Amino acid sequence: MYPAMMFLGQPEGSLEVLKQGARLSEELGDQRSLVTFYSNLALHYHQKGEPLPGLEYGEKAYATAENMDDVQLVAATSFDLYNVYNNLSEYTKLVSICTHVTDLLEKNKMETDFCGRPLAIYPVTCAYGAYGLGCLGDFENSKIFIEKGLQVAKTIQGLLGVDATMNGRATHRL
Repeated sequence: MYPAMMFLGQPEGSLEVLKQGARLSEELGDQRSLVTFYSNLALHYHQKGEPLPGLEYGEKAYATAENMDDVQLVAATSFDLYNVYNNLSEYTKLVSICTHVTDLLEKNKMETDFCGRPLAIYPVTCAYGAYGLGCLGDFENSKIFIEKGLQVAKTIQGLLGVDATMNGRATHRL
């Protein structure tokens, strides 16, 4: 339900639905769902221009996923936290989490895993890490992140059989 709420600009009642889902997940002891609701709440507040509650929920989602020792969930929730850190100009935190997630994905050989998201997490994480490092003036390490992310993105492109066309749109090879 969340993607529809997001694309509709968080219509009236969205926040209540997300908070109710988090409460029910907590009551049922469903940690995975709770992490998902916390992460969605972080995005809700981010989209509504309220970064501090977004930060609180994003960090709760990430910490809970870490405590569960669920690599896919850690990577997925980190993606939602990147936006919050970026908008708050928390570049040191952004780089720290990006470094941790890339190391985690590399260690588990999950660089090409989408972790349940519509985007491949590793290249996106590398892009955010490179951006954060650039904002901190560390261009040499920023370049390393860019190169690692680009290499994996090209690998994923080959695995999916995707070609970029002249107009920049992707087409799928049959």
